[in-house]
Amino acid sequence: MLKDKNQLSFEDKWPSMRPTILKLLRQEAVTRAEWHDLFWLVHSVCLWDEKGAPKVYAALREVSTKDFPQHKLDGS
Repeated sequence: MLKDKNQLSFEDKWPSMRPTILKLLRQEAVTRAEWHDLFWLVHSVCLWDEKGAPKVYAALREVSTKDFPQHKLDGS
């Protein structure tokens, strides 16, 4: 896949996604705009970054275990 300078990458968008994800994990209120932005960013990263989906998954696992160590994930 060719890289376009306007193409979305996980590394560029993760800092925008992380605050909303943390709010959700803390069960805090999230606005409609935050939900929409998070959905759009995740969708876009998974679509345009060749390894976007595994990067999002890895980042979610890291956040959930680092910031919420009391929550153990099943699996690996």
